[in-house]
Amino acid sequence: MKKKSVQFSVVREDPEIEMRLVQDFGIERATLIASGGCTAFCLKALNPDLEITLIEPNPAQVVLIREKISTFENQEKNKILEKFGVKNSLSDSLIERGNFESLFRQFRLFVQEFIISETEIRNAFINNSAEIWHEVFRNSYWSVAFELFFSDAILRAMFGQSAIQHAPKNSYPRYFQKFLEKGLIEAVASENYFLHHIFLGRYFADALPFYLENFPRNFEFDFFCGFAENYTNFSGRQLVSFSNIFDWCDESVVKQIAGNVSGNLDIGSVIIYRQLNNKKNYRHFFGGKFDWLETSEIIEKDRSLFYENIEIGVKNV
Repeated sequence: MKKKSVQFSVVREDPEIEMRLVQDFGIERATLIASGGCTAFCLKALNPDLEITLIEPNPAQVVLIREKISTFENQEKNKILEKFGVKNSLSDSLIERGNFESLFRQFRLFVQEFIISETEIRNAFINNSAEIWHEVFRNSYWSVAFELFFSDAILRAMFGQSAIQHAPKNSYPRYFQKFLEKGLIEAVASENYFLHHIFLGRYFADALPFYLENFPRNFEFDFFCGFAENYTNFSGRQLVSFSNIFDWCDESVVKQIAGNVSGNLDIGSVIIYRQLNNKKNYRHFFGGKFDWLETSEIIEKDRSLFYENIEIGVKNV
């Protein structure tokens, strides 16, 4: 029987946000959710001396990150880019191995079979043609593609009930459709490697993640192999990025994590968390110890096109 242990081959979050925080706040020590390792690699490419702890409960994700590190350390440039899915769409590339990537692979194959060919998709990106995408959106199969591949049933089977617990019932197809349509007609779609990966399964050589344009030179990571609620070593961390783990957590767990953070971070430290199809307000769990930044412009420019809310807080007491 098939069993794929890796859930996410890539981090579907725009690392520009964490990179800007590292620069703006002079961050020297950070803690991140590991996932596919992309954000961590970007931060190391930006600042090789940055101390990073990666929280990850899934051992298979850690194995994948270590394989990515080994590729950087032992392969020449062209081979590295090939293994990271530049130019070619290969199911065993380092960006195509997770369950979520399998889901998007089936989604794009459906789109390519019933709506628009792979070559036409490629040309639409290269020519930045919003006209072609508007025509795609009018196709009767377009909404069906989202209904088939982003239903509660398939997401529950893949990730469990906890992953969809805070979202309105059967809301994911329309949620993903809305955000992806927004990105596909933007003037920067030709540069958006998140979209290229979703609709082609690869990256363009002239539109790469930061860590593939500027290879990291230091791969010293401290791994915490467990869940975020069991990590208590926040003291001395200046940046904590929680990805969208609160989407997966009961409120009691969010409260536990927020308490650990609020009680251990120093004044001036920064936290960030994202929310996908989840409108709950979690700020109050942090006990009034953070000043929350205005993030509407950050959300509008977020290239990942996944998150309706991004919260950034600065410890004030």
